[in-house]
Amino acid sequence: MKTTRITLINELENIKHLSYGWENGEYGEPINESIIEDAYRILNDIHDEYLPNTIIPTSPGGIVFSWIHGNTNFSLELHPGTGCSLHKVNTKNGNHLGEQFDNIPHDIVKKIVFWLDLSIQ
Repeated sequence: MKTTRITLINELENIKHLSYGWENGEYGEPINESIIEDAYRILNDIHDEYLPNTIIPTSPGGIVFSWIHGNTNFSLELHPGTGCSLHKVNTKNGNHLGEQFDNIPHDIVKKIVFWLDLSIQ
């Protein structure tokens, strides 16, 4: 079943309210407001056919968007204070690609679509 935009926005709403120690009582930074805003912008700008499967928080206070298609996993990670990164892995053979950005590019949705359409052998 395809994830809906409403489901993803609800996930982001839950992530937005995480407080320190959310992971296990000792770890898990709150998610920075600017990362939340960037995540909302991405969800609002991306076409339905390219919506991620999940959105999850990271311990250092970032967010990961994740797409899984067959043997290919793709993710966009928004890093607190250090931009973002894109990663694509062929889970069958372990081949992978990655790209790091110092800031979240204004055309990040175009980059996501490019990477989702990119074949990895």
